[in-house]
Amino acid sequence: MPVDELTRIDSLIAELNTKKDVAERLLEEVDAIKAVIRDKLIERGLSNLTTKNHTISYSECQRTSVDKKRLQSEFPELFGQLAKVSRYRVLRIS
Repeated sequence: MPVDELTRIDSLIAELNTKKDVAERLLEEVDAIKAVIRDKLIERGLSNLTTKNHTISYSECQRTSVDKKRLQSEFPELFGQLAKVSRYRVLRIS
């Protein structure tokens, strides 16, 4: 690959890293704001709140999952029958 293309890629990676840093800081700010809203609901013992412009809910959720390693070790044949493989591409930059 020509040197000027490599230089351009390096510039793009530097820009990417800068934007990732900005995005991380913004996500931290978003999480802090969410925490304040959540704490206000908890303080008042509310799980739902409707304002002039928004509807807010804070509730407990539940999700069922399967212990993949245990299933694979204890029931390898069943695991093999039920396993689903997904294929995708990953771009890694370090």
